[in-house]
Amino acid sequence: MKYSLIFIAWLVCSCLFAQTEEVLTNQTVIQLYQLNLGETVVINKIKTSKTNFDVGLAGLTELKKQGLSEGVINAMVEYSGKNQAAKSQDPNDPLSDHSAGIYYLDAPKKTLLQLLPTLSNDSKTNNAAMLFSYGLAKAKTKKCVPGISAKNKIGEHKPTFYFYIPETDQGSFTFNSSFSATSPNDFVLIQFDVNTKQNQREIVVGSYNAYSSQNGVDNAKTIAFHFDKKAKGIYEVTLDANIAPGEYSFMYANNGVNRVFDFSIQ
Repeated sequence: MKYSLIFIAWLVCSCLFAQTEEVLTNQTVIQLYQLNLGETVVINKIKTSKTNFDVGLAGLTELKKQGLSEGVINAMVEYSGKNQAAKSQDPNDPLSDHSAGIYYLDAPKKTLLQLLPTLSNDSKTNNAAMLFSYGLAKAKTKKCVPGISAKNKIGEHKPTFYFYIPETDQGSFTFNSSFSATSPNDFVLIQFDVNTKQNQREIVVGSYNAYSSQNGVDNAKTIAFHFDKKAKGIYEVTLDANIAPGEYSFMYANNGVNRVFDFSIQ
């Protein structure tokens, strides 16, 4: 009797463990759908389970051949990346879930460091010269950040970054009501000039006189980078070349956003 109870307890625990570790695949979804449980039941199962779907061209073609509805196939595509990422809870795994933002991958330490945004302000310079030249001389608009060095110190000269941008219709990486990011294309990587006298870092973001105006950062102050989409809402950003020691920042291409993601190359 004693051994029978032990066996029953082991069997129950095994069943519970198997349930918690269940992973849905294309084949299991096909089997569920063919049981005529209804589209809603199958979709809810997809939403609440870990998955390992093949949603490539071949996988989608096979799902269609098996008669799965558009709603079920769409749920598999939508929740595949989300649930795949949810399998890893390691905060230093670039493909795990993270709060929206920009992170530096410290390869030697195998850790991710979030670049928290720093408030910036705009200032105008050379206004007097413009006035005394009857509007011919150009005044400048600078974006300024307090302090001569960023808190985030990086020892690599070609660092790798990860952008986490939730995918919605309007984008979710938002700092004000009028602008939100949808990909790394919404940012520029710039090098600050250090103004020790004013105890700040600064970059010219525009110039104007009485007859014309120009917006944007000088190309000589921008750093080229490229990115690869690794999963839904996850982008790996790599610099095209090494950069020298100095003060840098990812900055919205829209100059109206007064926050920057600054870091220092040591």
